[in-house]
Amino acid sequence: MYITSIGGLLIDLIFDTPEWPKPGLSVTTNSYHVEAGGKGLIQAVSAARLGVHSAIIGRVGDDIFGESLIKVLDYEDVDRRYLIQDRQYPTGVVGVIRKDFGEEGYIGAQEASRELKKEHIDDAAELFANSDVLILNLDVGTEIISYTLDSIAKHSPPAHQIRLITLSPPQKIEASLLKQWAKTLEYFVVNEKEATIVLGKEKISGEEAAQQIVNITGKQALITEGYNGGWFASKKEAFVFNPIPVSPEHVLGFRGAKDVFCVGFASALIQGSSLHDAILYGCVASSRMLFNSSAILAIPDTHSIQGTIRKLLNTGFKII
Repeated sequence: MYITSIGGLLIDLIFDTPEWPKPGLSVTTNSYHVEAGGKGLIQAVSAARLGVHSAIIGRVGDDIFGESLIKVLDYEDVDRRYLIQDRQYPTGVVGVIRKDFGEEGYIGAQEASRELKKEHIDDAAELFANSDVLILNLDVGTEIISYTLDSIAKHSPPAHQIRLITLSPPQKIEASLLKQWAKTLEYFVVNEKEATIVLGKEKISGEEAAQQIVNITGKQALITEGYNGGWFASKKEAFVFNPIPVSPEHVLGFRGAKDVFCVGFASALIQGSSLHDAILYGCVASSRMLFNSSAILAIPDTHSIQGTIRKLLNTGFKII
């Protein structure tokens, strides 16, 4: 099985603080660390740890941060033939402010990640043709997403290929563009807070967001809320999926949870799992991200996911 991610590769600068900074005031923290991040990288590493052939299409700077991200990919045995090192733009950076190892705020500079070019997509045509799963992310920009999907459609992708997009980092997307993407995509994944931005709503429930995406695209929508479950909707059915039992006091972080969900969900689906079982697999994979303050260290392997699923099923747990 071959999973390809098109998305950002970033350096996360993480500050743990007991309180949020207030305008004009500084907050001092004794906890600060740097780690690999970005939606594309987290997804690629997640796929590799599931034991499948993982590839990434993206862009980093020709700098020390870019080199450190390349080392992570090499260590995880991710195919990076189509990773570009940019001599003009630096590697993207995200500042993460984490309150009491829980709620997080972000400020990011995408830099090189946003400089993926159409010719890089053209160069990767062979990779698209051979991939069982393609995951796209908004952090490469809507223009590149549109071009990538048009390119995939022109080259007649394999009939079994699963194509999904995470609508994050969130931005307002016109219905006409979502409809255009839906000609090639099958699944749209977003969380409830992000959906308000993507759909241009002041407030919208997860259930309403899932149904609105289906009404616009005619495809399938997954609104995830991490270990709190989520909503699925398609033209045929709609349902709530249940929270994974987790003690909130044990939660140390949330970064990368939705990315790991997408990889787990798609990998299970492509291997023949039912829709419900694939959602269970994705939710359990996502829940494993909560117990480590480091996203890159928290990414689970197949053994830990399957072990957790067995324990849940033995308690009578059902995802639907």
